[in-house]
Amino acid sequence: MNKRTRSILLTATIALVGLPALGVSWMAWSIAHPAAEVLTLPDSLIASTSKAGAALPASREAAADLSTLAAALQTQETRSGCGPASAATVLSALRGSRVSQDDVYSPEARALRSRLRTFFTGIPLDALGAMIRADGAQATVTHAGDSTAQAFRDAVRRNESTSGDYLVINFFRSALGQDGGGHFSPVGAYDAASDRLLILDVATFRYPPVWAPLPDVFAAMNTLDPESHTTRGWIEVSDSREGSPNSWSSSVRRDGGQ
Repeated sequence: MNKRTRSILLTATIALVGLPALGVSWMAWSIAHPAAEVLTLPDSLIASTSKAGAALPASREAAADLSTLAAALQTQETRSGCGPASAATVLSALRGSRVSQDDVYSPEARALRSRLRTFFTGIPLDALGAMIRADGAQATVTHAGDSTAQAFRDAVRRNESTSGDYLVINFFRSALGQDGGGHFSPVGAYDAASDRLLILDVATFRYPPVWAPLPDVFAAMNTLDPESHTTRGWIEVSDSREGSPNSWSSSVRRDGGQ
């Protein structure tokens, strides 16, 4: 083999090995550094900070969770991190002290879903529900394909009229006229007069909290998740453990995220 042939083979080998590695590195960097870009809302969604959005609280029927959730709301740390951010938000609200997105990956939760897998592929509805249960809370998962819009409305009314329990929805953004795919966020309130619910979007760098028509949200949940091959839906989260909140949160901070 002459020098020129060896040089060509070496160059080809570097290209075959190096370019895919460069692509993976770029993908990882882009996931870890979501662009801060506030996007325009479709006409069907009302920003809570707008004049129309500010008028809705006067008539809303259920907002028992709103102040607690708003104080606990966390911005997702990666493009794929809406699930852990939503879990951290509701767990913080439950415990009365901050549970970080790293804390969500307790040893028990990591046994169910690795941080690396979630980082690259996101997380399906059932897997997030299982992680929340592994972190010590009660989490009841309902798939939209196994339910109805009225059943979802009843769940929202019930959840938002009582304090100490929380609701996380998993929906397809494009079905709501937003930019993006599958997404998780907590629900902060429900307005019966307009039949709208308040989505506290964890992608705060892209969208504000929005009042969305409940039938549209249900339709956006009644979409197929490509990993699980089941429809998206919602998780009702409550505190089922015994003992003090402080002891729970301390143990999670000590053991989580290793």
